[in-house]
Amino acid sequence: MQPPLHGAYIQELIHYRPNTAKRIVREILRRGATTIA
Repeated sequence: MQPPLHGAYIQELIHYRPNTAKRIVREILRRGATTIA
């Protein structure tokens, strides 16, 4: 189970764990989610 991908959560990931953030963003794009906020 993944936590909800809120804007602040993603910004925190990008700041502290850029590699993980990139992988998650790619995963989101692959699933076609358009609400990344």
